[in-house]
Amino acid sequence: MPGVMTLTPSKGGVRRLQNVDTLRFSLVHKSYTPPFLRLPNELLAYILDLAVHASSDREDFDRVPVILSQVSSRIRSVARATGSLWTRIVFTFPFDSEDLISLAIRLSLSKGCPLDVCLDLRDPEWDWDLDSDETDHDFTADDMQILLTVLLPHARRFRSLEVLCDTWEPVHAFLSRTQTVGSLPLLETLRLARCNAYFAKKGQVFEPESLKAPLPLFGGATLPRLKQLSLSGVHVDWQSLSLTGLTSLELKFHAADIMPSVDAFSDLLAGCSSSLTSLNILGWGPQFYDKTESLKPIVMPHVTKFHVGFLDVTYGSSLLSILEFPKLAYLYLEDLSPVISPEDRTDASAVLETLLTSHEASLGSHMSLASLTSLTLHGMITRLPVTQDFLSHLTSLVELNLFSLDNAIFRSLLPTAPAAPVGFDLPCPSVESISCRSVDVISLAGLVGLRKSMNPSLPLHQLIFIARDTTNWSALEPIQLALANVGVSLELTAL
Repeated sequence: MPGVMTLTPSKGGVRRLQNVDTLRFSLVHKSYTPPFLRLPNELLAYILDLAVHASSDREDFDRVPVILSQVSSRIRSVARATGSLWTRIVFTFPFDSEDLISLAIRLSLSKGCPLDVCLDLRDPEWDWDLDSDETDHDFTADDMQILLTVLLPHARRFRSLEVLCDTWEPVHAFLSRTQTVGSLPLLETLRLARCNAYFAKKGQVFEPESLKAPLPLFGGATLPRLKQLSLSGVHVDWQSLSLTGLTSLELKFHAADIMPSVDAFSDLLAGCSSSLTSLNILGWGPQFYDKTESLKPIVMPHVTKFHVGFLDVTYGSSLLSILEFPKLAYLYLEDLSPVISPEDRTDASAVLETLLTSHEASLGSHMSLASLTSLTLHGMITRLPVTQDFLSHLTSLVELNLFSLDNAIFRSLLPTAPAAPVGFDLPCPSVESISCRSVDVISLAGLVGLRKSMNPSLPLHQLIFIARDTTNWSALEPIQLALANVGVSLELTAL
C-alpha cells in the first residue's frame, strides 16, 4: 500500500498519520465508508439540519445546503429529501431567470415546511436623495410581479417575511398583488420597508401622490400567529389592520401625511394592548388635529420596551404626553434630526420635561421613571438642570447608554447638590454599566472615575466603549488602568 510513514515522532503520532494516509488511499479506491455515512437516514438528516441552521449569517442560508449536497451522492439524496434544509430563502437584487429557477427548485425542495423568506431588493448603488427619480431604479413593479408569481403559491407556509425595497412602486406592487393572498396561518414575523428615511423629514409629504391611497395589509387577511410587525416607510389601511396577539410593533420613517389619526392609532394599539410588550415609533406617529390636552391617554399596560425617535421636539413631547406605560423598564429616547435633517436640530429638553411632568402628575401611573432599568439617550441636546432632574428620578436604573452626545450631558451624572456630603444625591445611583458610542470616551471615563471616588460603594463596574475605528484603542490603556483602580472595567467593542 502506498504512503508508508518514514517519520516516527511518537507512537500516537505515527498512528494518526497512518490513519490519514489509509483514509486517503481508501477514498481514492472507493473502499472506505466514513462512520457518519453508516448512520440511518433519519439521523443523517438531523445532523444536516443542525449544520444548516447553525449559522445566522444570511449568506450561509443558500450555500450551506448546496455545499452539503455535494459531499456524496447519499448525502445529496438525504438532503434533497429533507425539506427543513431549504426553508430559509434569501433572494437579492439583481437577479435573472436562472435565479428564479433556483428559487422555484428550493421552494419545491422545502416541501411543506414553514418558510423564512427575505427579499432584499435594494440596490447598493442607489442614491437615496429625495430629488432622485424613482422610476430610474432597476428593480421595478414588473420585477416584483414576476418574483411574486414564484413565491405566492407558497404563501400559506410563510413563517417570517421580509421585503426591502429602495422605492415605492415595487412595494405598492407587493401590497396590490397580495390583496388576494388569503389566510397566512403560519406568519409570525413581518417586515416591510421602503428604505428611504428622508421621506420622514419635517414638512416632507408622501410621493408618488398617485400611489398614496392605502391598501389593506394582505387584503385584510387573518394573521392569527403574527407576533412581530415592522413597517418602515410603508403605510397600509390603518383602520383595517388587526394586530390581536402582536408582541412587537415598529413604525418608522413614514411621511407624516400618511400616518393614522389619533383615534385610528388608539384603536390600532388597543387591538394588541393585552399582548404588546415592545413598541418602536421612529419619526412620526399619529397625526394630531386637536390639542393633546383634550385627548384620551392611550394605555399600553404590558409594554416594557419603548423606543421613540423624534424629528420635531414639540411633536415628540405631544406623542409622549398621550402614551401611558405603567410597566415600562427599557426607554430609548432619540433625536433623529442629526441624521435626517441636521438643520432642524433643536434643544430637546422639552421631551424630558414632558416625561417628568407626566411622571409627577400621575404619581407614576403614566410612566414610572423610578421603575426604569435601562435608558438610552441618543443624539439629544438638553439643558443641564433638566437632564439632572430627569436622571435624579431614575433610582432603579441599571444600564445607561449614551450615544452621539455632547460632553456637557456627562455633567448630569454628577451630584445635583455640590455642597452635599460625599456620595450624596448622585443621579442614577444603581447604574452598573454605562455604554457609549460617538462620544468623548476620555471625558466620560474621567466622570465615571469621579463618581466612584465620591462613593466607592456604587455598583457601577463597567464602561463599554463602542466604535467603528479600532486603530487607536491602544491609547486608551492608561484610562483602563485608571478605571481599574476604582473598580471599573473599560471594555472596547467594535461596531
